[in-house]
Amino acid sequence: MAFHHSGRGLSRRVLLVAFVLVRCGAAAQPGAVSFAFSWDEPPQEDVWVWLEVQERSVPTEPGTILSSAGPSLLAPGGTLELNLGQVPNGHNRYVIVEVRQDESLSLPIIYYGVSSAFSVEAGKQVVGDVPLKMQSPDAAAGESSVELLFGDLHKSVVGPEELGDAAVRTRFANAVAVVLANDPSFDANLSVYPLVDGEGVECQPSEGDGEGVTVCTVSAWGLSADVPSGGAAGVFTVYAKFRDEFGYESEVRKASVSLDSQAPQPFNASISPTLAGAGAQVILEVNFHEPLKEPLGADSARAAPATAAAPVFDSVTRVGESTLYRWH
Repeated sequence: MAFHHSGRGLSRRVLLVAFVLVRCGAAAQPGAVSFAFSWDEPPQEDVWVWLEVQERSVPTEPGTILSSAGPSLLAPGGTLELNLGQVPNGHNRYVIVEVRQDESLSLPIIYYGVSSAFSVEAGKQVVGDVPLKMQSPDAAAGESSVELLFGDLHKSVVGPEELGDAAVRTRFANAVAVVLANDPSFDANLSVYPLVDGEGVECQPSEGDGEGVTVCTVSAWGLSADVPSGGAAGVFTVYAKFRDEFGYESEVRKASVSLDSQAPQPFNASISPTLAGAGAQVILEVNFHEPLKEPLGADSARAAPATAAAPVFDSVTRVGESTLYRWH
């Protein structure tokens, strides 16, 4: 089986000519398979081409590789020939073409094409066409998001003791891995996690996000690792890029939390009545710049000993969801 490409003309058609040797008796004649490939947007610089023939039970899922060739360099307007060798008889055969910017398999695929199913039989002539489509990085990764959790809860502000208990929850559709770091340049605490159940990662289908959306949680994330003390003005951020099966990465997603490094500060207070005799009920209201740690019990109410000039409070409650607290 041989793969030929001719770069002449503006249409940039790719011609694959495959000669399949069939071993089913001396009188059997080999079949021939030829495919024409077309670019939706032709490359303007050198590219490297990989070619495979696969047997697939599901057309959209990778199958058994029967033969392969490449990588082989293709220059704009140039020609190319790849020798695929023998392919066994059978049905559900597909030709797969991958194109990258260099000869390394670790690079993302920039063009991808799959043929329709065909059969390899003695003496059978097969002709087909496969468009090579430019891959879209963000579309390939699908919809995705990232969230920081502390004790399974989403929080906008945490204390120093909670900062080391961070987990990262991801939602995605088509990604196979997530790249995490603690800085936008992806240098601080850089890590790559496969988005499957495994060590330190738990995955499950998402509820309420639509079909095909998965939630994976990285259970222990060093949010302050490799970050200068105090973070950026007390804010710590995890940055994420989702990677699809072709190596394309999504746009950067991020989630942040503020570090609470100081005690609550009261900014106004009132007491009523302002004049009271012995045994009278007195109410003190204090507004803080942030919510106090709860639960607030009798010990909080009796923070100072009673004196002749100072009342004794038996309880303290928070007023709704505000930062106003009332001592009775």
